Amino acid sequence: MVREEILDDVSLFFLKKQMEVEGQVIKLMNDVLLQIDDAGLRLLIYTYKLDSMKHEAICQGLVDVISKPSRFSLNQAVLSLLEKHRRLEEDALDSISKLVKKVRNKNVKVLLKELEADEKRHHKSLDSMITMLQSRGEVGFWGVLKNYWEKIIELPSQS
Repeated sequence: MVREEILDDVSLFFLKKQMEVEGQVIKLMNDVLLQIDDAGLRLLIYTYKLDSMKHEAICQGLVDVISKPSRFSLNQAVLSLLEKHRRLEEDALDSISKLVKKVRNKNVKVLLKELEADEKRHHKSLDSMITMLQSRGEVGFWGVLKNYWEKIIELPSQS
């Protein structure tokens, strides 16, 4: 697949601009965090910062993949690490689920439920990736990405 078939130069330009915007948001959130003492507000601002860091990384990853497509091969060491990660995710999910059931404070429960939902998404996507890698052995980025999103969210039909 030729790079131009994946994304045109204008779209690539906008991805790079979006990375700049996310970088500015990260710096701004760092400045804001230095001025806030309230733990709850700090947590909320920090989650915004983390989201921007993730968005910046996604844009950079897309630019990298588009600029120099690659394939990766599964080796046993990588699979072992991913399986260990999956077990840690399972433990984390189990602990958080138990805590959600015990907590009485509604505000704390809301945040813990969001954390629980995030851990469920992580576990589901990791499980799906491991299964796919075991069955195919070698797969490109687009195969992993497509598989991830199909398992995690409902994509609009391509018709």
